[in-house]
Amino acid sequence: MTESRHQKALRGQKISGIGILVVGVLHTIAHFLIPQARQALMDIFNAGVVNTLGTDWAAANFSVLMSLVVGFLLIIVGLLIYQTANIPWVIPLSTSILVSLLFLFIVAAGPNGGGWLGLPFCAYLSYQAVKAK
Repeated sequence: MTESRHQKALRGQKISGIGILVVGVLHTIAHFLIPQARQALMDIFNAGVVNTLGTDWAAANFSVLMSLVVGFLLIIVGLLIYQTANIPWVIPLSTSILVSLLFLFIVAAGPNGGGWLGLPFCAYLSYQAVKAK
């Protein structure tokens, strides 16, 4: 791989990492802006967090908590993608496909949510991985 192609792939990877990070941050902030999610989180925090979900796994509290975990997961994935470009190490195509599948699952689980925002960054990450080969 020529040096310029490698540098372009790393730059594209940084852009994708920042984009996925921003989607994760927006996803997490939304939990504090949407009234129902904010109320469920406040109920969990007010109850002391430990064992606050109880035996009803289908409860709104569990749904909101898992959605918040997905937001943190997206932040971590975005940071990892960005930081690997600083090594410099190009994310392999297989990893970019798995990140894309994660976003497709998020979109399938909640088509009215913000998962769509991450798909262009996943596509760009995959494009950069193919182009880097």
